[in-house]
Amino acid sequence: GGDAMSTVLFVSPEKLVRSRALHALLRIAYEEGWWRCVAIDEAHCVDEHGLEFRHDYWLLGALTAVFPELTYMLLTATASPVTVQSLCITLGIETDPVVVRGTTRREQTAYTCIVCEDGPQKLRSVTFAVEAAHKGGKSTMVYTNSRRGTERLAGSFREVCGLPEAAPDGEPRSIEAYHAGMDRIRRRELEAAWRDSVIRQLAATSAMGMDKRDIDAVYHHMPPQHWRSEAAGAGPGGGCSK
Repeated sequence: GGDAMSTVLFVSPEKLVRSRALHALLRIAYEEGWWRCVAIDEAHCVDEHGLEFRHDYWLLGALTAVFPELTYMLLTATASPVTVQSLCITLGIETDPVVVRGTTRREQTAYTCIVCEDGPQKLRSVTFAVEAAHKGGKSTMVYTNSRRGTERLAGSFREVCGLPEAAPDGEPRSIEAYHAGMDRIRRRELEAAWRDSVIRQLAATSAMGMDKRDIDAVYHHMPPQHWRSEAAGAGPGGGCSK
């Protein structure tokens, strides 16, 4: 009916950098005037001084040279002012960029650091918290930094809470593990069960987000490497929860 339509293309930086077929399509879209805006999520990955530098993100800087009329939106929650400046230089958009900063303060959220003497004490602390949440019908996410770690944690939580190690019908239980190594169908099942509170205790890597309204607590049993480096002075078993 003559109404204007917008198309959004979601693509990974790796695909954007390496796919010749995609490059050809983008060239057509650009020359026809259909494509003028690029949004880069987790933009701190562009910068080698950022928390999670990825080489293919850095190569996105070539877009400006090839498609000079593009407008960029860079989204990140972890970039310092120095990193923001570096991102703009890398992407060739350093001329008067508009920088919008929000606060990291959330009134409804409390943060706590628990210092443990060793790994076993840290495991006991988080297991006790999950057991209490399980008995109280509350939802808890426990992050760790490896796929195998999620399986070990979920097994420990189920053992303490008296749940069977294997579900008889393969359906999600109230305590599960989640990581990117699972097949796509299984991941989608767990995501839906988490949102619907079929699963209330989840051990996961950062592949799992926290899109859940009634989550009560998030624990970091094994924080990301850059957290541990920054918190090295907190003690040998320093862990974070929130």
